[in-house]
Amino acid sequence: MLQFEYSSEKTYPVQLMQLAMDICQQNDINTARALHIGCATGRGSFILAKMFNEVLAVDLCGRYLDAAMTIQQRRSVPFYEKSNSKKIQREASVINCDDNDKVTFKQLTWLPNEVGFFDFILFQSIDRVMVPQAWLCRFWELLCPGALVMIASGDGWDHNNLKPKGLSLVGQMTLSYDGMDKPADVTIWAKQDTIQ
Repeated sequence: MLQFEYSSEKTYPVQLMQLAMDICQQNDINTARALHIGCATGRGSFILAKMFNEVLAVDLCGRYLDAAMTIQQRRSVPFYEKSNSKKIQREASVINCDDNDKVTFKQLTWLPNEVGFFDFILFQSIDRVMVPQAWLCRFWELLCPGALVMIASGDGWDHNNLKPKGLSLVGQMTLSYDGMDKPADVTIWAKQDTIQ
């Protein structure tokens, strides 16, 4: 996962976060709080923290979160890349980011009421949860007025397969990125009562 997130500036998390920030700016989203579900080792969450005052970064995997919190403490985590049948050691770290402290990492398998409300939710782990529809039913309860939900999937979860409760589709696209054969499906949703 470290290689997937930290090997270059063209990785999926970097491109997805740039898309997320562009969508938030285009829709004049409040930048108080963001929720990043499926944050893995944190690269995307650190990028979101450049825009949002607070980012709650959630993942199911404790090892991913351990790596993210080590990186957050301005330490690096080694990983290996294969290049021309040689193993090359590299390091994952956050460079030039004064916003690391805006990110709170949590290991959660569900979103309790105590997480509060958010201006932007990025659901990046629909491919990794056991009951995706249960998660999709929860988002409308967590949104501030005017907020958006962005769902990204590399495994066929496009707008035809998603039916988030209380939300309406406001945008869809595919995102191609280095290292993957198939593009990711990205959908953007808003509360039904806030669509004009």
